[in-house]
Amino acid sequence: MERPSYVANADGYFLTRDTMRWFDNYYLTRQGDRKHPHAAPLHAKDFKNLPPAYVLTARYDPLCDEGEAYADALAEAGVPVVKKRYSNMIHAFPGLLLNVVPEAAEELAAFGAWLRARFAAV
Repeated sequence: MERPSYVANADGYFLTRDTMRWFDNYYLTRQGDRKHPHAAPLHAKDFKNLPPAYVLTARYDPLCDEGEAYADALAEAGVPVVKKRYSNMIHAFPGLLLNVVPEAAEELAAFGAWLRARFAAV
């Protein structure tokens, strides 16, 4: 929780570093859980052979840097990945701000189109 996005967005933008600590303490109760790939995918040993991914990040989200690092790790392993960053949004903005800001509806439509294309290819 010391990545630059955690520090810069620790407070004031919906999801806070203290809230993330609460989640960690609530869900990750055993020593070492935070490093388990199910809790922190960046700790996986191998990113090859994973399905295509759509990674959406927001500038005002403590998790922004982790999301982008994950997208980069997938891409480096040859996994098809869409990596999108919104420079003026908060964590979970498509769902939280759907009827408030146009970007939320636009992003949900873009993600829906991406999913439809993935399922059509199966």
